[in-house]
Amino acid sequence: MNTLLIPLAPNTPLAKIKKFAAFFARPGKARLHFLKVVTSPEAFTIVDPLGLSFGPLYETTFHAEENDIHELTEQFSALGFEVEETVVSGFFDSEVIAQANKIKPDILLMFTNGSHSMIEDLFGTNTSHVFEKVDCPVMVIPNDFDTDSIKKVAVGIHIDDEKNFKVLNDLFELSDYMKLDLNFIKIDNNYQLDKMDDSAVLTHLQQAYPGRVSYVVHRKAQNLSKGLQEYADEINADMMVLFTTRKGFIEKLFHKGVTRDLVLHSKRPLLIYHF
Repeated sequence: MNTLLIPLAPNTPLAKIKKFAAFFARPGKARLHFLKVVTSPEAFTIVDPLGLSFGPLYETTFHAEENDIHELTEQFSALGFEVEETVVSGFFDSEVIAQANKIKPDILLMFTNGSHSMIEDLFGTNTSHVFEKVDCPVMVIPNDFDTDSIKKVAVGIHIDDEKNFKVLNDLFELSDYMKLDLNFIKIDNNYQLDKMDDSAVLTHLQQAYPGRVSYVVHRKAQNLSKGLQEYADEINADMMVLFTTRKGFIEKLFHKGVTRDLVLHSKRPLLIYHF
């Protein structure tokens, strides 16, 4: 792993940022890039009948955020990490998307409160907006999730084209880096389009990655996200992994709907790869 991009969302405890950054980064082996987005007055249309200026308040806030992120950078630098920092103004989700597509990190690490209302279910959250518009892998961590390690992983897999097997390369590299226990699961239902026979998929996986995939568990569930979560609960997984497709419109809509649902409602970390 080379670069871990970590946007610092409001109200995310510093201790949690440190813990999860340490899971994915090692001194001398990974670069941490902290990102802070400060909402500027220009991001809103403000009608101020009193003619008050928001400039001084914004400048004070911006400098305070710069100081906070610089202190965090110094703390990780003292531990031997290579650390970079960026402070920008604008809307949180749009700036995270812009910076992620510019920096191209190995993983974008985001903390989320998930969805707590019908409005958020319908229109999404900052995190759900971001994962749909970045090319890099996205690690989503619920703010109320806590653990001392990430080892057992439920990997939701639905690969139906030989070209897409290479999407697993990054996952296996991360697995070697973190010593993960990968458990592959395929949810079968009436809506998925299986262009390759499941036995052929397993054969190709075993040929492409010898010793990596002994078997793929199959479960029937009409609700894919619920089926994946039930399997993760069953094996007591610390994390789930999903792959979102960039194929045809119907498949893209279907797969992203499942991933979006998990981003909004998963109680455990979710790592999302795009292909």
